[in-house]
Amino acid sequence: MSHDSNAVILDDLRRRLLPIKLLAFDVDGVLTDGGLFMGTGDFELLRFDVKDGSALSMALRSDYILALITGRRSPVVARRGEMLGIKEIHLGISDKKSVVRGLMEKYSLAKNQILFMGDDILDIGAFSAAGFSACPADAAEDVLGQVDYRCSHRGGRGAVREVIELVMRTQNRWNDAVERIVGRNPHIVQ
Repeated sequence: MSHDSNAVILDDLRRRLLPIKLLAFDVDGVLTDGGLFMGTGDFELLRFDVKDGSALSMALRSDYILALITGRRSPVVARRGEMLGIKEIHLGISDKKSVVRGLMEKYSLAKNQILFMGDDILDIGAFSAAGFSACPADAAEDVLGQVDYRCSHRGGRGAVREVIELVMRTQNRWNDAVERIVGRNPHIVQ
């Protein structure tokens, strides 16, 4: 690929990320590595990446709207979202596209102001409802051809951080968010 081709791709990426205001994420395979530890009764464990959590906190403090949209009903996911201060937590959702459209209407946003990140077949409909779509490096094969951006990081291993940082750096908001943390040293939930 030529230097000119790379410049065109980067210009298009920048143009598409500049309007983003709402960041919506699937959970299993995106915020987690997709693994699920289960015991007897309702016992379940999920692993979340603290760097993803830091980036989510930074995005919230920078006035982005965040949403978690997952097909499973999981008290662990609800608790994680609440710990981070995320208000839009949607559990047990089979039609993620409708939820994304509902959020667009609720917050009076245009399609190009919404980013959705998912990793599996259940997420494909939501990609079309968002102006920009992304997936972790290890997303399902059926998803890879459906998204605008494929992360270099795997789900639950920094992919969410990568996308948030990409959006915030494109919008020249990352350095301000870092300065707020370094300068004031506030408590950030990870």
